[in-house]
Amino acid sequence: MHFLLWLKDSAIGTWVRESDYGYAIVLSSHAIGMAIIVGAVLMFDIRILGFARQMSLKWFDQIYTLAWVGFGVNAVSGVLLFCGNPVKFTFSTAFQIKLALILAGGISVWVLGKQIENPENLAPDGAVRRAAKLTAMLSLLFWLGAITAGRLIAYTTSPI
Repeated sequence: MHFLLWLKDSAIGTWVRESDYGYAIVLSSHAIGMAIIVGAVLMFDIRILGFARQMSLKWFDQIYTLAWVGFGVNAVSGVLLFCGNPVKFTFSTAFQIKLALILAGGISVWVLGKQIENPENLAPDGAVRRAAKLTAMLSLLFWLGAITAGRLIAYTTSPI
């Protein structure tokens, strides 16, 4: 608990919480990072589910680079937002659920990548096996759930 209070009272925590623009800049950065990473993952997931089969799955290798940029922006901005009030976030059920869903979403994208690496899982027309489609559906649920849980943080805790 002492560490959380120290973090809250640090220069970064104070800047995020009390400056005129700190919170707005960091939250906007978080939304942009989220749009990049979740947008890339959603495109990949819906391709696996059968939409836009004319798009090669190899094309998504390039999109993954962009997704990692979005993840980096979200990681940095998320840590900064956390510094604004770490006690509030640590004990927020919505925040804990959000982190669990992000972890599950990351694992599901990794599993999905491994599933489609195996040529035996791909049909000549670009379709994928049922297991990969199930993983894609779970990935969609995890990432959309993480966004929802993130929004619920604002409604289930007191303001910064």
